[in-house]
Amino acid sequence: MSVSSGPSIVTTGLIANLDASNRKSVIDAVSTSLINTSAWAAGQTGAVGVYGANETVNTENARVLDTDPWGVSSVVWETRTTGDNNADGGWNTNQVTADRTKLHRFSVWVRRTSSTASGTFYFGLYTNGTGNTILLDNTTNSNPYWDYRGVGALTQNQWYLVTGHIFPAGHTGTTAHPDSGFYTIANGTTKVASNAGNVPGDVKFPTDATAVQHRTYHYYSTDATVRLQFAYPRIDVCDGTQPSIRELLDSSPRHMKNIVGSNYKAYMNSQSAISGGALNTASGIYAQITGLNLATGTHTIMGASRYSGATRGRIISSVSNNWLLGHWSSSTENYYAEGWVTAVGVGTSDTVWRIQTATGDSVGDAWKNYVNGALKSSSAGGSAGPNGIQLGGIGGTSEPSDGQVGFLLVYNRVLTDAEIQQNFNALRSRYSI
Repeated sequence: MSVSSGPSIVTTGLIANLDASNRKSVIDAVSTSLINTSAWAAGQTGAVGVYGANETVNTENARVLDTDPWGVSSVVWETRTTGDNNADGGWNTNQVTADRTKLHRFSVWVRRTSSTASGTFYFGLYTNGTGNTILLDNTTNSNPYWDYRGVGALTQNQWYLVTGHIFPAGHTGTTAHPDSGFYTIANGTTKVASNAGNVPGDVKFPTDATAVQHRTYHYYSTDATVRLQFAYPRIDVCDGTQPSIRELLDSSPRHMKNIVGSNYKAYMNSQSAISGGALNTASGIYAQITGLNLATGTHTIMGASRYSGATRGRIISSVSNNWLLGHWSSSTENYYAEGWVTAVGVGTSDTVWRIQTATGDSVGDAWKNYVNGALKSSSAGGSAGPNGIQLGGIGGTSEPSDGQVGFLLVYNRVLTDAEIQQNFNALRSRYSI
C-alpha cells in the first residue's frame, strides 16, 4: 500500500509527500535492478564490487565525484585511457542470475567530458547460455553489443541514456523492442539515435541461460586525454514493475521526489540508500530537504521511522536549527522544537516501527506530539519548527542513526486529531501497527 493510493490520506495543506515505497517518489521503490552502484566511492580505481575492470593498467578506471545527468553531485565511473589503443575503461559485471523466461532491459548513462575524442564506446551483454545470445533471426552471437560507435559521435558534456533488451527464450518476434536506443533528458522519450552495434535489433536468451553480464567499455583510444563517464547502470526485469523510460529520464536516483509538487525533493547523499521500501540511514548516510523553512507559522509533520542498528541518534530531524521528531539518543517518541515538547523517551534502542506526528503553531505557541495516531503530549515548550528536514542525523553528519524512514508527510497547517488519526489508519498496515 502506498501513500498515494489505498485508504485516503488528508491532502488539504499537503506540501510534501516523500515515500520510499512509491515509484512516483523513488525510482527503485518497486523494482530493484539486478545490479547497482552501492559499492562505488570517489577515489577508487580499477575493479569494484561486481564490476570487473576493462583496462590494460589499473589507472584506466576511476570513480570520481561529479554531476549526474540532472546536475546532482554523484559518484560516476570515469575512463582514463593511456592511449594504448587497447582496453581503456569500463567493465564486465560478474554473472548475475537472470530468468530466461522474462524480458530484461539493460541501460547505462554515458557522456564524453573531454574536448578530444578517440576510441569506441561499447554497450553490450553476455549470457552463460549456448551461443551466448540468439538474434531475432535465430542466429547466434558470442560477442553481442547493442551499440558501438566512435567516441566523437557523443556530444561533449551531453549525458545519453542508452538501452537494449534481451527477450525471453523462445521469443518469436522479429523486431527490436521500441524502447531500445539513445535518449537525452531534453528530448524526453523521443530517441535521439538508434543502436548501431552488431545486435542493434536486440537478442533473446538461449534456452539454457541462467545468468547475464552487463558490459560497458571505452576501447581503442590512441589519445590519453580522452575521458568518458558512465552512471547508473541497470539490468531491469521487465515484468511491469520496472521504471519506464520516462521515469529513468525524469529524476536522479539520488532524489526522493515530492509526489505532490516539484519543490521539496530530498537529496540522498548515498548511491543506494533505498531498499525494502525504506530510506536506510547510517553514519554519513542521510537525506535532506533544503529550502523548506517551517521555523515560523503552522505546520504538521508525519513520518514512519525506526532504529535498525547500533548507532542511535536522530532519524527525523532538521538541517539548520534544533528540531527533532521521534528518535533521539537511543529512545523514541520524543519531540523537540527549539525547546522540549516531550522528552519522556520510550522504547530504548528498540527497532519498532512507529508513525509519529508533530504539529506546531509558533504564533499561538501550541505544540503537540502524536504516536500511532494518539496524542502523546501538548505543551508550550516548543518555539520553532524545522528549518529544512533531514532524515538521518542533523545538519549533515551529526547525531547519525542506523535507521529507516518509510514516508514523510509535511503540511502547511495544523491537522486536527481526527485528520491525524485518518492518516494513521490509512498507513498503519504497511508497518504492521
